[in-house]
Amino acid sequence: MTLSSSFAQLKDFKFKFYGQIRTDFYYNSRANEETVDGLFYMYPKDEVLDGNGEDLNATSNSNFYTLYSRLGLDVAGPKLGTAKTSAKVEVDFRGSGTSYSTIRLRHAYFNLDWGKSAVLVGQTWHPLFGDVSPQILNLSVGAPFQPFSRAPQIRYRFNNKHLQLTGALVWQSQYLSQGPAGKSQEYIKKSNIPEIYVGADYKNGGFLAGAGIEMISLKPRTQSSWEEKTFDPTTNGTISIPHTYKVDERITTLSYEAHVKYTNKNWFIGAKSVLGSNLTQASGLGGFGIKHIDNKTKEQGVHSDTLLQFLAECGLRTEMETGNLCRIRQKLRNKRRISL
Repeated sequence: MTLSSSFAQLKDFKFKFYGQIRTDFYYNSRANEETVDGLFYMYPKDEVLDGNGEDLNATSNSNFYTLYSRLGLDVAGPKLGTAKTSAKVEVDFRGSGTSYSTIRLRHAYFNLDWGKSAVLVGQTWHPLFGDVSPQILNLSVGAPFQPFSRAPQIRYRFNNKHLQLTGALVWQSQYLSQGPAGKSQEYIKKSNIPEIYVGADYKNGGFLAGAGIEMISLKPRTQSSWEEKTFDPTTNGTISIPHTYKVDERITTLSYEAHVKYTNKNWFIGAKSVLGSNLTQASGLGGFGIKHIDNKTKEQGVHSDTLLQFLAECGLRTEMETGNLCRIRQKLRNKRRISL
C-alpha cells in the first residue's frame, strides 16, 4: 500500500533536471585577496616592499578549474491546500574551505505559493543579493561591494500588482561572520537571533526599484580568558595566573541597500548602493571595534562604525591599483583597535 501510494503521488510531480559544465581560466597580474584558490576575486593586495624596494605582491598567478560545474533539480509538486508547491536542489563541486572538487550544496529549498503571498524555507540567495547585481564573468559578481551569499532562511513575500514586500529570517552555513576566532558560525549561533531582512520592490514592466534594511546581532564571546603576570617571592620570578570569566558581549548592526533596474528586450541598465555594517557573512568588508574593556572580567564593549566601513569601501573603489585600503586600515588600528 505504501509503495503503490508513493508511486501514484509521483503523477502529481513534475521534475526538471539541469546542469552545466563550466571551466574557468584566470590570470592575475598581482597577488589578490581571494577565495577558492583565486577563482573568487576580491581586490588586489597592498604593496609590501622588501629590503630592495621590490613589491612582494607584484607577482602574477593563474590557474584552470572546473569546480563550478553544476547539477540541479527543479520540482513542481501538487497543491497543498490552496498553495502551489515547488522545490529546488542544486550542487556544484567547489567544496568548502581549501577542500576543492567535492560536492557543495548551493540551493535546497521548498516554496509554498498562494498567489499573492509565498513562503520559502531552505537555502538560497541572501536577500541582500537581490534582483540587481553586476553581470560579469568573475564568480564574485561584484563582491565585496555587491553582497554575495547563499544562506538558510525562512522568507515571506507578498505581491500586490506592482508592489512586492519581503521579510526574511536568515542564518549562516557556508558564508560566515568574522570575529575574534576568525570566521565562524558560533557568533550567530550563540546570539540566538537570526539575521533579519525587510525590503520592498516596485515592479512595472521592465522597471524595478526597491530598498531593504538588514539587521544582524552577534555574540563575539561568551567567556574571557587571560593570564595575569605576577611576582612570585618564593622563586623571585614571574608566574602566570590564569583567569576565565563568563562575559555577555553583543554587537547589533544595521545595513541598508537601494537598487534600480530597467530591462529591455536586448539590454538592461541597473544601479545599486549598499551602506553596510559588519557584512562579512555576505562577502563584504566589515568588522567591529572595541569601545571599552571591563577591568575585572575583560568583557569588551564592541561596536561597528558604518561611516568607517563606507570610507574604507570608497578608498578601495578609488585605489584598487595601489591598495590604499590596507593603509587606511593601519591608520585606523593606530587610532583605535578595530577588526576589518
